[in-house]
Amino acid sequence: MELKHLKSFVSVASQLSFVRAANQLHISQPSLSGQVQKLEEELGAGNSSPLVNHFVSVARNLCKKI
Repeated sequence: MELKHLKSFVSVASQLSFVRAANQLHISQPSLSGQVQKLEEELGAGNSSPLVNHFVSVARNLCKKI
């Protein structure tokens, strides 16, 4: 799991948009989608998983501390 994947996931969750999150992170939308997909594969969870809401808050807290 890479920090950039966590930041990407948190940005998408906060912005509720891959396009806005990509703009915020200064990367392309396809690159952002790929990063989020890799993280989901590592976690074994998709966007609709109940784990996602909990993971978003944990990832936000981790990103703030780093």
